[in-house]
Amino acid sequence: MASMRRAASEQARNPLTTEEAHDRVRASVTRCYDEGVCPDDLHVGEVVEDAKGKRFVVNEMVNEVKEQFLKERTIIVIFQGEARNLARSVKEDLMRAFEDGWTVRRLFHPEARRGRVKFEGPNVASYVAKAKEIADWLLQQGEMKIKLEQKDYLMLFKPRLSKQELQDAHIQEVETKFWITALRVPLEAYYYLKSAVRGVFGEVIAEHSPEYDRDRPKLMNVKFVMAPESRPRVDDELVIQSPQGERWTVEIVSPYTDWCRRCKWYYHTENNCPRRQREEGRRPNGERQGGHRAWYREFILNQRRTEDPASEEARVRGGDGQAQRPSAQPAPMQRQEHSHHQESCLQSNQGAAAPSFHHHEPNVSFQGGYSRDPVHDLHGDPQQCLQGIGPNGAGFQEMAVQGPPQRWGTKQGWDGDNGRAAGLSLIPPWQPREDWPGGNGALLHVGNEEWVFMTVLEELTQTVKTMAKGKSPGVDGLTMEFYVANWVIFGPHLVELYNQILVGGRLGKGMTQGVIALLFKKGDKTDIRNWRPISLNVSYKILAKALAHRLAKYLPKLVEGDQGTFVQGRSIFNNIVIAIETLEVVQEKNLDMAILLLDLEKAYDKVGWTFVFTTLRRMGFGEGFCAWIKAMYTFSTSAVMVNGHMSESFALSRSLRQGCPLAPLIFVLQLEVLLNKIRKHPDIRGLQLHNGEVCKVKALADDIFAISENSVSSLSALKSVMRDYSTLSEATVNWNKSTYLLPAQFTLEVEWGMRRVERGEEERFLGVLISLQIEESSQGLLLQQQEGETEVEVSAIVCDNGSGMVKAGFAGEEAPRVVFPSVVVQSKDGTEESFRVGMDLKSIFAESSDEAQSEQGGIELQYPIKNGIVTDFDLMEKIWRHTFYDELHVEPQDHPVLLTESPLNPRAHREKMIEIMFETFSVPAAYMSIQAVLSLYSTCRMTGIVVDCGDGVTHTAPIFEGYSLPHAVLRLNIGGRDLTDYMRTMLADRGYSFNSRLEFEIARAIKEKLCYVALDFQREQDPAEEKLGQSHRGESSSAEKTYELPDGNVVSIGSERFRCPEALFNPSLIGMECPGIHKTTFTSITKCDVDIKRVMYENVLLTGGSTMFPGMLERISKELTSMLPSTSTIKEVKVDAPANRKYSVWVGGSVLASLNTFQHLWITEEEYRESGPSIVHRRCV
Repeated sequence: MASMRRAASEQARNPLTTEEAHDRVRASVTRCYDEGVCPDDLHVGEVVEDAKGKRFVVNEMVNEVKEQFLKERTIIVIFQGEARNLARSVKEDLMRAFEDGWTVRRLFHPEARRGRVKFEGPNVASYVAKAKEIADWLLQQGEMKIKLEQKDYLMLFKPRLSKQELQDAHIQEVETKFWITALRVPLEAYYYLKSAVRGVFGEVIAEHSPEYDRDRPKLMNVKFVMAPESRPRVDDELVIQSPQGERWTVEIVSPYTDWCRRCKWYYHTENNCPRRQREEGRRPNGERQGGHRAWYREFILNQRRTEDPASEEARVRGGDGQAQRPSAQPAPMQRQEHSHHQESCLQSNQGAAAPSFHHHEPNVSFQGGYSRDPVHDLHGDPQQCLQGIGPNGAGFQEMAVQGPPQRWGTKQGWDGDNGRAAGLSLIPPWQPREDWPGGNGALLHVGNEEWVFMTVLEELTQTVKTMAKGKSPGVDGLTMEFYVANWVIFGPHLVELYNQILVGGRLGKGMTQGVIALLFKKGDKTDIRNWRPISLNVSYKILAKALAHRLAKYLPKLVEGDQGTFVQGRSIFNNIVIAIETLEVVQEKNLDMAILLLDLEKAYDKVGWTFVFTTLRRMGFGEGFCAWIKAMYTFSTSAVMVNGHMSESFALSRSLRQGCPLAPLIFVLQLEVLLNKIRKHPDIRGLQLHNGEVCKVKALADDIFAISENSVSSLSALKSVMRDYSTLSEATVNWNKSTYLLPAQFTLEVEWGMRRVERGEEERFLGVLISLQIEESSQGLLLQQQEGETEVEVSAIVCDNGSGMVKAGFAGEEAPRVVFPSVVVQSKDGTEESFRVGMDLKSIFAESSDEAQSEQGGIELQYPIKNGIVTDFDLMEKIWRHTFYDELHVEPQDHPVLLTESPLNPRAHREKMIEIMFETFSVPAAYMSIQAVLSLYSTCRMTGIVVDCGDGVTHTAPIFEGYSLPHAVLRLNIGGRDLTDYMRTMLADRGYSFNSRLEFEIARAIKEKLCYVALDFQREQDPAEEKLGQSHRGESSSAEKTYELPDGNVVSIGSERFRCPEALFNPSLIGMECPGIHKTTFTSITKCDVDIKRVMYENVLLTGGSTMFPGMLERISKELTSMLPSTSTIKEVKVDAPANRKYSVWVGGSVLASLNTFQHLWITEEEYRESGPSIVHRRCV
């Protein structure tokens, strides 16, 4: 590795970083601006290509030299007076005439030539002088005035300022000067205008002439320079009234007013320009937005928040985590910087709602310069403030860091009075203690530690992959597809933003903004409670989804079986059956038992934050997790949108937000407090079922099924618990909608105001009509189904076993839950085995380097799948065990399992895989399907040819009507792993040594990040035709790319970028005597029947990770089309490469396993016991 470091250091050296190069750069810059000779030197910068696009990034030192040259030699020429009306050519003549003047007077060296002129605007030009003395002399002159025919032509000379200096000057000017403009002044009101402005708004310092050209006077707009103190008194309109009562209204604008560059007018921006809306077929909402009054008011309010951040913190007290209700006054949205010259980078795409969106704060608030020190990130500077500019450029959001958090999840925090509130004895500490009245147990230590972990990019990346696409965006208009496409840019910033919450930061208000849209649920349409806030920002949902994934792993251990909704691995069907069984027992034995169907009114919207935070802390989640919950909920706002018009935002004082992925899990946790109190209350007496279980309560979300003895003591105790829960959580029971069932001869002992379900009536519970007449209702069918079929309906597990990666998840979902390398990390001495899920190359590399100091140290990577075939079933069994228990957190005996297999998988291997599933993991049912078939299913097709190029093998498999054609399936033992070996060989030729198995993984990462497929390999390799290849691909194929190694060194590669994947088309490059994938694909098609060849040519599908190289689709299409016979009527082969083709196999398996028509195809445990492993050959074809 030492030789690799030295070689990387030599490659990374830049000759322009030395002092000697400074003078050469200065001479080059002078020659460029004086003589017009641009340098042709690659060392002035480098080509960078990433998610932002392809661009040329200049060298920092070169740019500094160039800026210094322009600062010394450039002046800004401003044309004033009559000179403003001259044509551009005449203006230049004025400047040249001035040059002639100092030449005649011999003010400078006789060889001083004319300077270079660049017009920056209608009346502004840059002048690059040939000598610094000329520029200095012009600045000393300050101006030049020429008088011709009684007219003064004036030019002002100003120094050139950088962009930052211009911004600073602009900010300073805004602070000290203030102006307003009266638009389209009525003729009758013009005479009174200045007096009215002075009387209504304040002192007028100066008035600008209304005419642009004094030779052509007209009345349009009138500008006034005002005293800065008049800002708060300025309104959007000035009304002047005549003695007869006639009113003349004059519109007023200021620097705070929106300006549209598209139509050159005020009160809106380009993004909600009425002209643009009409062109897009949308109707403007007719409202004037973006006036001075609204923006200035929000500017002042934002300043107050900035000066007094404690006022915002008052909404949630930090010590005990109890939320306080904020003021009922609407919280205005902030805007700290706004001018006519401001442009939005990103804007909403929500159609008619767009005109209102520019009012809102940026969705994301971040800055690129955050600290990279994790210790500093955790403890921070108490006075530190993080500021950033949101993607829509509308303003910035501040996050105050209040100091380091307390130790999270410790028991000491609850031994004292911390977090206690009056009347909260209902919530017991979750740590196991003698006074703990039940519950499933404490939060496991491993789970408790996980809440301390900060979010990392890999976690959020996996979260984004699992989130559904095509959903409505939030108020910022940014969709899930936008974040996926730009994840390289936004991902790291979101990680930084989320982690700052742990040290007192906040999410931007735009991120926590919700929209109550026209989504009617039920009830009175005039009641706002019957409309749902359905739209949350994706940047908010990403954090919520990541926390939901963390919480979902441990929720089954925190919540008892009485709750079936939103708990991983549980089904609501089980609770429904128990509820029906309860009714059956009451009917059969004619028991005096009351069955209560309780409805929590607006349960999600009414749950109080104090109760939620106290519950979470008593469960042991600690400050870290609660800090995230605070940031997402307690500073949230909503607005109502009707017909494209959005109301002012108003702050929320409680609620678990509708549409938030984390909200259902938090609701389940807080509801467990109520259910646990009912379970353990000694006075509440439930019903003993046939299996001996005493049933008191069941819950599915906000529907509660309670069973109580019909006695005063039991019902009163139950009512008291419900009343206490309502008082503490603020979630109330709707007694008018709640019902109860009781045998006809009994009367309810305690009257609650609930409606009784009479004999012969049925009540809907969880979608099932139930009553005390079992045989006469639909619930009897469910009991029969329980007796004859499986008791619990659970989701099937889909596991795609690839040579390089394992993808696993549940049927019916859009993306795999987990993706990790199919690698076993084992110590070389065999004493330790462990799995590295989503391996961090830096940490493994460092570990290997440390262990390599000893002779017996180090670790070894073992791959149980080679060339698509399982070669070590012991290791494969470990990976499956890791998948079920450590990744998906499920018991395999509760879930059917669908496994994938490569085409031409040996019969013995198929039997062994099924045998392990039934004998080792005791799965209730299993199935195996060919990967190529599933890939085709993922694109909703049944026929086509699949080119599956994975990590270890490539298959070309024709599929017809869902069945593989074995005689035409071809196997090519080349895949991503072979390309990685080839990359290692080429890197060795450059002096970089990658010999160990860990360094093999580094070479794989280099290959996946930098390589691409050349459309024409020979042309790309030929330097003489390099430019032609560049114009076709839009990039410099010969430009070197760099890759930073885990130890900090940098490697550079050039032609290796396209030579590596070329081995797929020309395997002889890596010493293999076999055809390329294009020829193999063509051969597979020729082996098909003549009747289906055409459909194969029209449906070529690329799948697998090794097809992800840029340019792969175009190359395959070109090669296959060139191989078509000249007599063929097919002119072009159609190739499809889905964006998610890495996971095409898993997605197809998810679709297949969720189909109702597939359920009878499972191999059940009974069928396996009867027929043995060989049944797989009959059932899985």
